[in-house]
Amino acid sequence: MSLVSHEPPYQLPQDISRSTLLNNEASKGVQALQESILPVDAVDLRPSTGVKSSPKKVHVNEYKDAVGKDSAFIKDTLRNKLAEVGMNPEMKIEISKDLFGNFQAKGNGMPNAMEQVNTDLNNNSAFRDAFNRLSTDQPTLDYVDNVVKVANAYGVTNNVFASLVSETSDNNGLSDIAHRYDALKENVANTQGIELFMSDKFNAQDFRFVMNG
Repeated sequence: MSLVSHEPPYQLPQDISRSTLLNNEASKGVQALQESILPVDAVDLRPSTGVKSSPKKVHVNEYKDAVGKDSAFIKDTLRNKLAEVGMNPEMKIEISKDLFGNFQAKGNGMPNAMEQVNTDLNNNSAFRDAFNRLSTDQPTLDYVDNVVKVANAYGVTNNVFASLVSETSDNNGLSDIAHRYDALKENVANTQGIELFMSDKFNAQDFRFVMNG
């Protein structure tokens, strides 16, 4: 296939790039993958088995728009909150969750002010919803963008990613793809007795949002 992108490539997560489930043999069948150029945000996925079927598409720019909106909302909320408690809105602050799902704000601000930030964020349902979406969507977008750029650069068919995309476009949201990827990891671990992919960056549990870092 032939894909178009104007952004510098991301680095593939190391364990994904090493996975035997990815077809990285760029020297084989490259000529057969040459197809008409798609719009910059449309990725046309075709099976490499030789079986004719309708292509499955994902629209990367739509994913970026959704992630961008949640990211902007989180930044605006944090800046306003820092100003409310008397801290510099441009200071570096990191937001993560503890084992109980409560927000933990880390920064160089005054301890009592940082505690107030934590309390206010945990009581802000809109912030929690946006953070929860971003914790899944941002790592997923990074993965999808990696796949697109590697395919664009080397003409490589990524069968793992193709298997995560539904033929029904309404079922190809970032959260849908992330859910299928998690199911794939669990299935591989259960059937092979190993924790393949379990330590990669595509995990919402370890998500951290850093502002002004």
